[in-house]
Amino acid sequence: FSHSNLVKVYDFGLVESMFYILQEYVSYTTLYDATGGARVEHLAALNVMSSLCSGISHAHESGVIHGDLKPTSIFMTSELEPKINGFGLASKLRLEGNKHVSPYDLHYTAPETYFGAMYSDELTDIYSLGAILYFMITAQLVSSFCILSTGNQTLDYIITKALSLDRKSRYQSAQEMEHDIHSLIPELGVTTTQTKPTSNNPRFNFPTTN
Repeated sequence: FSHSNLVKVYDFGLVESMFYILQEYVSYTTLYDATGGARVEHLAALNVMSSLCSGISHAHESGVIHGDLKPTSIFMTSELEPKINGFGLASKLRLEGNKHVSPYDLHYTAPETYFGAMYSDELTDIYSLGAILYFMITAQLVSSFCILSTGNQTLDYIITKALSLDRKSRYQSAQEMEHDIHSLIPELGVTTTQTKPTSNNPRFNFPTTN
């Protein structure tokens, strides 16, 4: 599959018990580093998430599940355009039947996955997208004790729906989530928030909030 928001994987496999990935070269910083620990301005965060939903929707339509979405697996170009990395690694984990996740990854992993109920699917990727959006908006990790209040009821709804513990209440497709984001973006208008340095490289700076 090919999409502007997906890092192209040309080949992957095993050679003498060593896993290799041959993929597109991208001059990048990760989404995690690009935020610099700051809360990203709502419009900027939604523009990024819209692109991520588009890329994941294309992957799902092609029969590919990522299964390991998190800010460190998303590359940001100097134009702040996201490219999702890690499809080859995700394939490796599925081939090996590896269901281990690190404590950091737990914050981006759907509960039904790390409780051992099932492997990754479209809905677990959507949960991860919700956790990434929450991270961008709040500069915090998702926890069972978090109370979401972004100041925008529609944005709260989008994040809460994506993070629903009830799979039937969660967005049923990345395209559905992207549609709601597209509907909200015009309401936010053009950002007037001053851009503050969020990374050591001035090419990768998000508009942030206080």
